[in-house]
Amino acid sequence: MTDDKSGDRPGDASGDMSGDSRWMTYDELAKLRGITRPSAERLVQRRRWRRQQGNDRTVRVLVPVDSLSDDVSADASDDISPDTRRLLVDAMAALESAVATLRAQLDRAEAGKEAADRHADRERSRADQAEVRADRAESTSLEERARTDALRDQLDAAQTALRQAEAVTEQAKAAAQASQEAACAAARLLASRRALGRLARLRAAWRGE
Repeated sequence: MTDDKSGDRPGDASGDMSGDSRWMTYDELAKLRGITRPSAERLVQRRRWRRQQGNDRTVRVLVPVDSLSDDVSADASDDISPDTRRLLVDAMAALESAVATLRAQLDRAEAGKEAADRHADRERSRADQAEVRADRAESTSLEERARTDALRDQLDAAQTALRQAEAVTEQAKAAAQASQEAACAAARLLASRRALGRLARLRAAWRGE
C-alpha cells in the first residue's frame, strides 16, 4: 500500500480530527460502520479516501465525518457472492410462487364449499317440503296410505341426498381449511426466509465471509 505523504499527517492516537474528516484505522472504520475489515478496505478504495501510515506504523484513513453514519447495506452486500445472491433470489421466487399456488387452491376450495352449501340448502328445503307433504298425507284417509308411503320414500331419498350434500360440504370445508393453513405456513416460511436471509447476510458481513 502506497502512503499518501501530502497534507496533515495523522498522529499515533486513533480518532484524530482534520476539519470535517477523521483519521482512523481500517478496524475502527469497520466497527463504526458494522462491516468487515475487507469491506472497509474496499470502501476506502472506492471512495478514494486518503491513507497514511502513522508513527506506530499503522495505516490510517482520513474518513469524512458525514460518512461515518452512511447506509451500510451496500458495504455488507459486498460480502455476498453472486451465486449466493442468485440462490436467495431464486428461493424467494419459488416461495412466492408456492404461496400464489396455495392461494389459488384455497380460492377454488372456498368456491367448492360455497357451491356445496347451496346444494345442501336446496336439498334441505326439498326434505322439508317432502316432510310437510308426508305429514299432510298421514292425516288423510286409508286410501291415501299408498301416496303417503310414496312421499315417505321421497323423504328418505331427500334425506339421503342431504346427508351426501352435508358430507361434501364437510370435505370442502376441510380442504379449504387445509389450503388456508398451507398458505399461512408458506407465508410465514417466506417471511422467515427473508428475515433469515437478512440475518445471514449481516452475520456473513460481520465474520468477513
